[in-house]
Amino acid sequence: GKKIARNMIEGYKQLNGNLIVYITNVSEKDSVNLKVYLDGKRVINETLTNEYINYKNSSFKVLPTKHRIIVTTNDGSIENEYSFYSFFVTQIIIEYQGKKNQLDDNKEFFIQSEPVFRNLVIQ
Repeated sequence: GKKIARNMIEGYKQLNGNLIVYITNVSEKDSVNLKVYLDGKRVINETLTNEYINYKNSSFKVLPTKHRIIVTTNDGSIENEYSFYSFFVTQIIIEYQGKKNQLDDNKEFFIQSEPVFRNLVIQ
């Protein structure tokens, strides 16, 4: 119990926050500019190419509560909203898939969240 909690806290200290957001472009477009808003505040404004393993990550300090992410493209014509609960360390993965893709019912964005247990050692 205490050892698990201590390991999670140490993992959190190694990060710059308890929310890690990964963005990537897996579409056939050459590049896409993504803007990410966390609870109404723009936190990411990045241009990504579709090169192999091209992703960027950012970390933020958030309270352990419900949060909302909104993702738009540069011209604002494509928007996706995603709500999640943050507890300890959470990662959000945002993939821009482009139009007419074969993934996820032709949604242009794939967004998911999952807990991260960094440096978790159970003995």
